[in-house]
Amino acid sequence: MNPPLVSFVVPCYKLSHFLAECVDSIFSQSYDDIEVIIIDDQSPDNTAEVSESILSSHSGRTVSYIVNRENLGNIRTYNRGIKLAQGTYVWILSPDDRLRSRNIVEDYVGLMESDRTIGYTFCPGHVIDNDRDMGIYRRSQYCKKDTVLDGQQLVVDIIYNNFELLSPSVMIRKKCYEQITFFPEDMPHRGDAYVWSLIAMQYKVGYFVEAMVDYRIHSNSMMSTLARENFLRTVEDDIAVPWRVKAEAEKRGLPNIEKHCWGAIVKIYSLALLRVSNRGYVYRLPVKEFEASLSRFEANPIVRFRIRARVLSAFLLSIPRRSAAKLWRSVWPSVGSAQTKRMMARQ
Repeated sequence: MNPPLVSFVVPCYKLSHFLAECVDSIFSQSYDDIEVIIIDDQSPDNTAEVSESILSSHSGRTVSYIVNRENLGNIRTYNRGIKLAQGTYVWILSPDDRLRSRNIVEDYVGLMESDRTIGYTFCPGHVIDNDRDMGIYRRSQYCKKDTVLDGQQLVVDIIYNNFELLSPSVMIRKKCYEQITFFPEDMPHRGDAYVWSLIAMQYKVGYFVEAMVDYRIHSNSMMSTLARENFLRTVEDDIAVPWRVKAEAEKRGLPNIEKHCWGAIVKIYSLALLRVSNRGYVYRLPVKEFEASLSRFEANPIVRFRIRARVLSAFLLSIPRRSAAKLWRSVWPSVGSAQTKRMMARQ
């Protein structure tokens, strides 16, 4: 028996009440050469019972239920699922998300089978706030027509955070994971952006304009929990993406991407020092954390000085001129008033 062409990995932790709806959206597809791998990451709810019911109700389909021996966390569970997948294509779908269109898998497979230089495909999505459909998520819209994208331009838009690429909309060739990168275990918040960027450096990317997935926002989602319990971790991941992508661009001899990474690094630092928000939570990066991050990613003190100066300039440009110097001194008192005045004079 030939293996299925598409493997859905459904990692489960405390989301059993959404699981059946998620799997139903997969098995309702017009395309049926699919397997579903449900991975229970030692979830304390009734994921086991719900999974057994799914296996029973879909007995004629290729579906398996696997339990991690210990809680691995989301990233290691993703990577385990990818390695277990039999398909040519892998789709990671959280139980709280779902496929909106019955034709999305058929559309994706048709495109990627016709062009083996496409590494992954994505589309916009609707936001589901608890159970209320809030309509198309505007930031998930990338362009105005179905197209095959230049991967390197997409990398630039990802690192600048110019739009939001929704993870439940992404189907990736398994060999891209195997040959380029799996999810980095130390980036629980933005590891997906890093993976998408590295693949897009070497492959084209497919895009469908129709919003064909539902992306659910609720208080127990992974992103909401991380923002609530450890906002610094999310900011650190946002900062790490352009730094790490820059390092890979240097290795691959991609100076245009490297140049844009420097701009994205300055942008995220200046925004984080001023204020960032996520899921209703607000955070301002302390100067000591900024300095620690700068030292962690850049060993050359001259380069650190230049980045610091560019961040200061961007910071001052982001707020009204009259309050800039006062606010800057309250955020970064180690910078003297003379240097602040010089920077202000350049604005």
